[in-house]
Amino acid sequence: MASLTSAPAIPELKQTRRSFLKASAIGSGLMISVALPGCASLINGGLSHAGDTEQWNSNAWLRIDSDNRIHFVLDRVEMGQGTYT
Repeated sequence: MASLTSAPAIPELKQTRRSFLKASAIGSGLMISVALPGCASLINGGLSHAGDTEQWNSNAWLRIDSDNRIHFVLDRVEMGQGTYT
């Protein structure tokens, strides 16, 4: 019967907390850049002309006008998540 001291030791991780946070930040940045395909329409001439004003529509919920006003449309009003306008 094997004794408890003969079990192999658990190897220590070489990753530090700082390197883990750096890798997490890089991964999050990549996720955000992939998750925002509407931003690519700006590069491809995604500005829509409505009369004399220009506006950028990234998706159905976000619009940025030429005077730098940002319109955020929330289709569900306060369903218990704590969103207030």
